[in-house]
Order: sequence, then structure tokens, then C-alpha cells
Amino acid sequence: MTAWNALAVSALARAGQVFEEPRYLAAAEETAKFLEEYCYDAASGRLWRSYRGASATMPAVLDDYTDLIAGLIDLYQAGFDVHWLNWAAQLQQKQDELFEDAAQGGYFDTSTSDTALLARTREAYDSAEPSPNSTAAMNLLRLAQMTGRTEWRDKAAKTLAAFGGRLATNPEQLPALASALDLASLRCATS
Repeated sequence: MTAWNALAVSALARAGQVFEEPRYLAAAEETAKFLEEYCYDAASGRLWRSYRGASATMPAVLDDYTDLIAGLIDLYQAGFDVHWLNWAAQLQQKQDELFEDAAQGGYFDTSTSDTALLARTREAYDSAEPSPNSTAAMNLLRLAQMTGRTEWRDKAAKTLAAFGGRLATNPEQLPALASALDLASLRCATS
């Protein structure tokens, strides 16, 4: 599963950085390389959701993109290999293309190519894993800060606004989104 392996990339990269343990960083890099080789189609820029045996089995959904982008940003920050930051930026562009709700902000859980769905949902509840929209908001803020691309900061603000009412009334349901709001607030305070 791309999303779950991406969470492992994030955890290993952060652990390698915090504990100054090269083995953790190496494991994060190997996992990211596996995902790039087997769960990514470089020609289309799309991810696959899972890989088993000798093939990828189904197109990725939003959390595959958001979790991998977060993992790649963490991997870049742990080892400063610009390849991971560049790939994160490419995936962010593809995520915007496939999942963005341009009208209301945030991201749909599935792409428009999934014709079996009657309606597209936008998940915002942070449970055992952060919601894809919470992770997306944080990714956009981090990428905007690292690349200087203001359109990503604007998309993060639009995502935060899309779920702002829910954040105001039920903040306990959106701790990861609250963290993104905190980062956005810090950025505004220092600008």
C-alpha cells in the first residue's frame, strides 16, 4: 500500500534525523525508492495504490498522494537530497490535477476517472491517520515555504477555509488540520 509505506518513510526519515541514526534514513530512502520504482508511473506522473507480486493493482487515491508527499518532504529534510523534494513537488502538481476541489477548496478522496462513484467525498476527520485534507494542507504550506510557490500557500489557505467551520466547532476531530492552521498562522505572523 503506497499510503502506509509512505507513512513509514516519514517515520523512518524523522527518526533518522532525530536520533542521528543513518540506518533509519537509509531504510526511509530504500522504501521511497521502492515506491518510486513500483508504485509510480513516471510517464503519466501517477501513483498506484498498491503493488503485489509483479504488478501494481489499482490507481492511487488522495491519501496515497498526500502521505507520500509528506514522506518525501520529511526525507528531504532529513538528508537534503533534492531528488525527494523535486518528486514531492511533481506529485503535488499531479494531486492538484486529479483531486482538487477548485470551487470549494480542499481535495476529493478520488479522482474524476473513478466512474463507479455516484459522488466524490472530501475527508477531513483525523482518526488513527491524519485525513488526506489535513495532510494536504500541511504539505502545501511546507512546499510553499521550501519552493517559494505562493499558489501552494493559497491552496493551503483555501483548504483550511473549506474545513474551517468544522475546525471551529469540533477541533478535537481535526488535530492535524489544526497543526496546519498553526503553521499557516506562524507564517502570516512572520510575513
